[in-house]
Amino acid sequence: MKIVNILTEGPISYNGRAFLQPIILNTSQLKNYSISVSFYNKISTNISSCDLLIIDSKFFRSWWIEKKQIMFDYIQIFNESTNVVFFDTTDSAGFILGEILPYVKSYYKHQILFDKSAYLKPMYGRRLFSDYYHKKDNVSDNINSRENVTQIEKEIYLKKIKVSWNTGIANYSFCGEYLGRIYRNIPLKGLLRYPKNFTPPSSNRKINTQCRFNKARELRSARS
Repeated sequence: MKIVNILTEGPISYNGRAFLQPIILNTSQLKNYSISVSFYNKISTNISSCDLLIIDSKFFRSWWIEKKQIMFDYIQIFNESTNVVFFDTTDSAGFILGEILPYVKSYYKHQILFDKSAYLKPMYGRRLFSDYYHKKDNVSDNINSRENVTQIEKEIYLKKIKVSWNTGIANYSFCGEYLGRIYRNIPLKGLLRYPKNFTPPSSNRKINTQCRFNKARELRSARS
């Protein structure tokens, strides 16, 4: 039996639920393939006693500001005991937490750039589109929020960056958010069910544009 431990804050955000949902719903099926999965919402002494340790980036999101080096020290210790893979559940293909790459075996993200060598160059706003409009039309951010840094210093780290499953597999129906909130307090798998009604992408739609926004506080959290 292969043992897989997952360090995560839990299904708190949409991205967090999208990351965890397929694993939670298929823990029984994974056992049929001799894979045992356990979830941890805090660092414990036996967390690295496994064949694979998966780290959800949301678990460490506050550590990047308050105690980054302590985070790196922990992950380095984990890496000395087992295989460590990092799941970046933040948005945007252009934004990479490059500092984590030396400490993990693989780095997974919902979407990545087709040309990974772009991560070796500074991108204004850490995104290709913001870099494009900055250079083409001189569009600039507020001086206090400008980012134009090289996210990955060494080319050898590019091979660690891989694509994971996308956030689109979460339940984004009208009831999805409410079911997710209930699941936080009552963790029943049935609450993570997918919508029964599905509209094929090829169907004609009366409205040509769709946009979903959340509250500003939650948007800021999703970026961190």
